[in-house]
Amino acid sequence: MDSVQTMEPAASGTRITHTAEGDPRGFFKVAEGALEKIVRRQLTASLGNLKDLLEGAGEPAS
Repeated sequence: MDSVQTMEPAASGTRITHTAEGDPRGFFKVAEGALEKIVRRQLTASLGNLKDLLEGAGEPAS
C-alpha cells in the first residue's frame, strides 16, 4: 500500500490531503468496502484530534 499526505496553505489554515492506494487480495479484497469506511472514520477522527491539539483546544497527553 502506498500512502501520501500533503499539506498546503488554505484560507482558514492548512489543508491536509491523504491518499492511499493498494491492491487488496484475499480477505482484504472481500472486505475492502467495509475496511475503507472504518479507516476513513478513524483517520477523520484522528485528524480532528490533531487539529484540536494544534489549535490549543485540547490538553496534551501526559
